[in-house]
Parts: sequence; structure tokens; C-alpha cells
Amino acid sequence: MLYATLLGEALREARADFMYVRLWSLLETIARSRNYIGQPLVDWSGVQQVSNAGTAMTIQHAREQVFELLRDLLVPMGFSDGSFAGNSAFGS
Repeated sequence: MLYATLLGEALREARADFMYVRLWSLLETIARSRNYIGQPLVDWSGVQQVSNAGTAMTIQHAREQVFELLRDLLVPMGFSDGSFAGNSAFGS
């Protein structure tokens, strides 16, 4: 119910920048409910990330949690890291 309420509020938002913030908040809320904090920090292909000191990194922050949520949901569906806007040509 909470997710539906947050999504509804975001979709009713008239300003795109406010909608973006509300949608990000929804993603954070969902990611936090999955208890990703403390799990290994991996890249899109699942490779463990290590710090400059060589120690294994773990998920700590909202950005990392949302990334893991998207990775968990989209990789099994066949999405690659090249499937998104970062890989598009300028102006398209």
C-alpha cells in the first residue's frame, strides 16, 4: 500500500523535477525494505568491488541500495549496463 501511495503521489506531481525526487524516494523505500546494507557491493555484472586498500566493499548508501535493487530486478530480465541512456548517442 505504501508503494502504491508513493507512486500515486509521484505521478500526480506537475513538475518533472519534483516527480523525479518522489520516484527516487519510492526506489529508496523499496530498496531499504530488501535489506541490502552490508551485502557485497558489486558492479552490474556481479563482480565484487574492492577499495583502494584492497578490501571488499559493502552496500552502505541509498545510491548503492537503489543500484542493487535495479540490478536484482533487471539483470535476470536480460538488461545489460549498455541498455540505458549512458550508452546512447548525443542528441538521440
